[in-house]
Amino acid sequence: MSGPAPALRGAGLGLHACTQIMSRIRTLLWWILCAAISTMLLVAFVRFSGVNHNEKAPLAAMLNGQAYRPYVTRALVPGLVNGLTGLLPPATQQVLNERLNGTYATARLLAMFSAPPELALQGMLTLAVMWASLLGFGAALRALMSAVYDAPPLTIDVLSLLALCGLLPFFGFGYIYDFTVLWLFTLALALMIRRRWTAYLICFGLAALNKETTILLLIPFTLYYLWPGQRLARKSALKLLLGQLLIFGAIWLALRLTYAGNPGEASEFHLGDHAFMLQNFPVLGGLTTLIGVGLLALMALRPRQKPPFLLAAAVIFVPLLALYIPFGFPYEIRVFYEGYAAGTLLVMQTLLGRRAWGLAPKPEPNPNAIL
Repeated sequence: MSGPAPALRGAGLGLHACTQIMSRIRTLLWWILCAAISTMLLVAFVRFSGVNHNEKAPLAAMLNGQAYRPYVTRALVPGLVNGLTGLLPPATQQVLNERLNGTYATARLLAMFSAPPELALQGMLTLAVMWASLLGFGAALRALMSAVYDAPPLTIDVLSLLALCGLLPFFGFGYIYDFTVLWLFTLALALMIRRRWTAYLICFGLAALNKETTILLLIPFTLYYLWPGQRLARKSALKLLLGQLLIFGAIWLALRLTYAGNPGEASEFHLGDHAFMLQNFPVLGGLTTLIGVGLLALMALRPRQKPPFLLAAAVIFVPLLALYIPFGFPYEIRVFYEGYAAGTLLVMQTLLGRRAWGLAPKPEPNPNAIL
């Protein structure tokens, strides 16, 4: 009677091995598609966003620390590019500069990027960091979806790539640190929900070095882990909150002291520009407002069916909107990158529904089992 058992076990092992192979093929295909989409997005960004065209933040000034405030304080990407360049001997840098300027494709790309010929190597390294940030954003969004949704892997793969494609309308304006904002902010959310606290604090520090809006990560942390439901032991949560404040404060102060002599201000005031655009282009202003209100409504619709963590992260839009009106340039929607991941996932869940795509939130942890 025990004869068929080995055959059944063998069939089960074969099926398991086949499933693993298919999973690896699907993952490899996802990375290939993500890399291809990231490449196309980068080219579109360079072509249409006007990156490096702002006379207060051209590439050369950003790299040598002479740009206007507040742009110069977004120091992560320039620091990475300068660090990578410094690893190469001067003779190698010169040879690479000559080859990049002498090759039509790269010379054309660098010209669209407004990179001076003498900074061809640094310009290409900046583009490489931006491309890697897009790739990292796709991976971080995929990880965030896996953490909050109990959905089929294929659904997560497809929707994460669609969300990556959704960045295209944001390219009306652009700076070299934009994609790093997307990547690090989304990665921080994924690490936060997974309670990978050491990695999260490192990511938080890098994000703070990249842009001061990193402080907004304290909103989902506080709402999800401290109030109203205690999902983390209060003492541990308060320690983590204090750690984030200390990291942010130290980096913020260091950057302000380092670039205190640069021209410019901590922020730029654009309330008058908004009033001018609404007065002279009321239809465009009304349509943009209608689209924005509609997207916010889609995020908030049926909240009990959505992951509480994403809802907490979407509250970021409240201060972003409040800051955008006086300080953001009209129609510069890139300033909402910090909320893009959470907002996009919530809108997708509303539009696609649970039945068709299997976007079911994962069960919340037992509130009585505080970690």
